[in-house]
Amino acid sequence: MIAQVKDLQPDPLAVAARDLQGRHAVSTHRPRPGAPWSRLRRISSWLHRARAAAANPSPEATKAAEWLLDNDYQVQRAVVQIEQDLPTGFYKRLPILKGPGDEGVPRILAIAYGLLHTSHLQLSLMTAVRFVQAYQQGAPLTIAELWALPTMLRLACLEVLTCGWTRLFPNVEPPFAPTRQRPAGSEWC
Repeated sequence: MIAQVKDLQPDPLAVAARDLQGRHAVSTHRPRPGAPWSRLRRISSWLHRARAAAANPSPEATKAAEWLLDNDYQVQRAVVQIEQDLPTGFYKRLPILKGPGDEGVPRILAIAYGLLHTSHLQLSLMTAVRFVQAYQQGAPLTIAELWALPTMLRLACLEVLTCGWTRLFPNVEPPFAPTRQRPAGSEWC
């Protein structure tokens, strides 16, 4: 009986995706070239400073410091993948949003942030598929946007990482300002 009641409740992931889609208004303009790449160029120097700070962490930052020291290559790999998978010409084809707080943000980047927020940073292929399918019930995405989603998720994850690091290590300046498009109530930055 309990399983039947649970099946009747709406999927929170789908509800969040449809809500996000309802708030989005697509602009006729295209994204400014260079925005993600200028951010990526700053990651290398940030990573150097972050590793230095991780060498002597406070007790509450020890686990994060250990993670970064063990996985800094993952951060570097994500930067390389973003640079390879998001050519400037392709980026210019992505629809952007208009409206307060959304102006100029590629819609698929806003969707990536929404997915990260809704899933509490616990991503899986099925979670991403369910979120995107629910979003598209109100507005279909372009093939370019669907193709760019993994790359935009990497970009969003790098921002979450650097913002979280700054909270634990306030003396390490973030490599860039946070994207304006963050879910309401987000504690990432």
